[in-house]
Amino acid sequence: MLQEIAEKSLNPSEKGRRWFFSHQMDLILWVDERGGLRAFQLAYDKYRDEHLLAWRPEHGLVHYAVDDQSTPILSPNGEADLARVLELFRDEAHEVPEHYRLFVETRLENDLAVSQPRAGAALNGSDTDSDSDRQ
Repeated sequence: MLQEIAEKSLNPSEKGRRWFFSHQMDLILWVDERGGLRAFQLAYDKYRDEHLLAWRPEHGLVHYAVDDQSTPILSPNGEADLARVLELFRDEAHEVPEHYRLFVETRLENDLAVSQPRAGAALNGSDTDSDSDRQ
């Protein structure tokens, strides 16, 4: 279960950051003075093959592999299994304030919907989009 790390435990220079921890995942939120969400990072599979989803409004959702040496290094890592990550997040996020939980869920759901193949497309080569439509 994701539990918030007390603000007093965070470095004073990290004002505006909220950190939720579990053994499965971490959720780090960057919030403005009014509590609005500016960005988030969701690390999952922490002790197996750690990956991270980072969201910022100007970039959307980006997936990284975490090379956890003495200083973790993030490497772009293609597409995530968003359905699985969303399920893990929902199982772990009961203690995350609802407006933040719903915000993260919505971003994951939106990207999951976009990444799903359209019904019937490419099954029989009948994709009707032309190359110029995709550019």
